[in-house]
Amino acid sequence: MKDLRKYLDRQVRGHRYEISQRRDPAFHTLFSLLDPGFELTDELIASTRGSEVQQAMQELMAAVESSDKSDERARRLLDYRYYHNYDLEMIRVGAPGGVKAQPISLGRSGRNLSGGENQAPFFISMLAAFRRVYDLGGSRSMHLGLVVMDEAFAKLSGDGVEDCLELAREFELQLLMAFPVDRLGVMAPFAHTIILCEKEEERDAAGYVTRVDNIPTRLTAQQAIESLT
Repeated sequence: MKDLRKYLDRQVRGHRYEISQRRDPAFHTLFSLLDPGFELTDELIASTRGSEVQQAMQELMAAVESSDKSDERARRLLDYRYYHNYDLEMIRVGAPGGVKAQPISLGRSGRNLSGGENQAPFFISMLAAFRRVYDLGGSRSMHLGLVVMDEAFAKLSGDGVEDCLELAREFELQLLMAFPVDRLGVMAPFAHTIILCEKEEERDAAGYVTRVDNIPTRLTAQQAIESLT
């Protein structure tokens, strides 16, 4: 989480992104067991929280014993990923008057945003997650940072695509992306190699397709840009 927050801690088109982590109140008894550890060596803590700890231990043991049954609460109790609620928050940078802007919760407000507004935080956080997975170490040696995307950035505007591609470059990620030709003008300036794929079909007298050829043409970014003009 700390590494992911570090990679997200940068401004992207007037916003910063943060991942929040809050304890799920449904597991409050469990945290009374986890916080001090399973052994309460402090007598004062033991005397004041003994009943809570005992209840948490009983719940945990009951979950272990029923783990082979279809008990949803037991399943969640045995999976630490459910202990916290996570959210991605978008914070506007440079609010008028120097007032700190209220974070926008993507978890709560994401459905009310347009496709592009909703997709941009997703791609930004995904690229940060890939950066965390590969954990690249500067420019000391060659790295593998491969990210494969089909119909890349489909709902984003041109500006949003450029922001994501700049971020990927900053993260030293290697992108292998499939996208429609109408995105070529936005993507080409960031590309090292472009493969233009064209499809040719042959049909019989009845109109049925009898043969399909996929024809790849390798272009440089400059050639792709020139083809648009």
